[in-house]
Amino acid sequence: MLKEAGWNDKDDNGVLENAKNEEFKVVLKYPVGDKTREQSASIIQKMLKDVGVKVELQSMRFSTLMDQVVGNHGFICILKM
Repeated sequence: MLKEAGWNDKDDNGVLENAKNEEFKVVLKYPVGDKTREQSASIIQKMLKDVGVKVELQSMRFSTLMDQVVGNHGFICILKM
């Protein structure tokens, strides 16, 4: 599906790029101190790397994360467990 959408690893660096040579990268934010979410973030990062998506992990205090998600709607996707 990613290839059909125009994403290819044009430079063989393991990360997909689009027609404008922009890397497919996302930021995954999670609350620090939550062992389940910390472990899940690493697993998600590895799984997405395997298909060519670069994932930057950002841990932060839960209150800061909620300010960004609820207060500013600063997200594209939320992973609920």
